Formats: sequence, structure tokens, C-alpha cells
Amino acid sequence: MPFTIIVDSASNLPQSQLAKYGVISVPLCYTLDGVTYDCPPPDQYDASSYFQALKSGAVVSTSLVSAGRFEEVFEHLLSSGQDVLCLCVSAGISGTYQAACMAALDMRSRFAGREIFIVDTKAAGMGEGLLALYAAQLKEQGYSLSATLTRLERKVEQLHQLFTVEDLEFLRRGGRISGFTAKVGSLLQIRPLLRGENGKIVSFGKARGRKAAIQALVDGYKSNAKYGGAVAISHADALEDARNLEPMLKAVDPDARILIVPWEPVTGAHAGPGALAVFYFGK
Repeated sequence: MPFTIIVDSASNLPQSQLAKYGVISVPLCYTLDGVTYDCPPPDQYDASSYFQALKSGAVVSTSLVSAGRFEEVFEHLLSSGQDVLCLCVSAGISGTYQAACMAALDMRSRFAGREIFIVDTKAAGMGEGLLALYAAQLKEQGYSLSATLTRLERKVEQLHQLFTVEDLEFLRRGGRISGFTAKVGSLLQIRPLLRGENGKIVSFGKARGRKAAIQALVDGYKSNAKYGGAVAISHADALEDARNLEPMLKAVDPDARILIVPWEPVTGAHAGPGALAVFYFGK
């Protein structure tokens, strides 16, 4: 039975990749200075202006994908003869996965015998995006929905997500660090090193200054990556740093297939301007 892959927009996949593999992206929403927007693919908005606005004090709030919105997409696909594989941003940081599960439960009662699977990627940003591309490539190779799901669930456990931020205030607003830590860290030019772990964001170290933080991302890749695979670099209006990071990773792994993308608005609002991340599959 044919199937369609769905992601939420926190996957950070560019429109070019969505179109290439026929992946459907369901948008989370963000409200900027009182106006609410659907989150666009990262190559469909002015990321620099957005993060500059945040840096200048613009007020942003974010919201998950509603169950109703998932239902609309699921119903359209199921009624047209497509089964569904839906990948969601980590349940540890968003209620989007739970909303998709609620929508799927309703659809299963209405479309008996049809297949609809919801996957908690335990990831955000291009971590989720790399998993979606992996699933799409399996589908392109002729794997069935069940075979794709089995391999995808194993791949979730191999994903590495490392990042650093420029402004500790955005982590403070999200409750990741205390106000005192943010103030002291900023004064001392300390950059926290963060990673995705079991679906949540945890600290794994600190670096003194931006250059050291970027080198720490490279060191993490060198220690844990399965070389020659897909790698994504995301940046929140830090294109120069992203472009500097790319050859540093290539020096470690010349065969790495690296994609650089600006951070999308929703998860980017929590990482903050200047955030820089690397996503890859490990050994």
C-alpha cells in the first residue's frame, strides 16, 4: 500500500527537500509582536530579519500543531488511498506528538484497516529533518511502510544533536538556566554546550568564547559520528559561523554530506539569535 511521510515544521526541512521526496510539512505557529504566522520552511522566510528582530527585543510566543490540523491532513491522505507515516518533534519539548496521536486515534476509528503511524523522533530542528530524509530515501528505494518504520525507529537511537547558543537570555526565558547563570555566563563569555538526550535538551559542557564552542561541536562529531553520512548544520542568523564549521567537519570526515540551513522560527525562537547546531548519525 502506498504511504506518505508527514513531518511538522520543527523538522526545519527546506521546501526543496520536501518537494524532492514528496514529504508534507504541517506547520507549528508563532506569534511575533501580536501577529500569528504558520511556521515556514527555512528557505521560505527572511531568517536574518527574524533573528535580528528577536535580538532587538521583539516578543515571540510559539504553539504546537493542533490535533484538528493533523486530522485534516490525515483524512485527506487516507481517503485518497495513502497510508501515513508521521514524524514529530520530540514529545519531551512539545505537545505536537501527543496532538498527532490524538488525531491518529480518531482516524483509525474512521478508516478501519488503514495504516497510520506516529513517531516521536526525540529530536527537533534538522535532527527531526535528517530522520525524515532517511525515511524518505527508504521509501524511494521501495521499502514498505512497516519496513521503513522498523529501520526509522532504530535510526532515532543513532541520532546526535549538538548545539551552542550566543545569547544565554533565550535559554533563561525557556527555563533552561537561571537568571543568575545567564548573567554570569554572559559576562564571562561562557558558551553552554547542549545536546539532545532522550528527547530533551541537556548540557554536556561549557566553552570560553565562540571559537572554543564551535571547536567543541567538531570534537563531538569526531568522537561520535558514523563517517560518510548525512550531516546538517543549522544556524540562527550565524551563516558565517556555519560556513566556517563546514570545512572543519570536512577535515574530520571528507565524505560527509553536509546541508546548511537557517533555523526555522519556532524552535529558533527558543535557541535564540546566533545559535549554531550540528546534527548527524552516530556509531
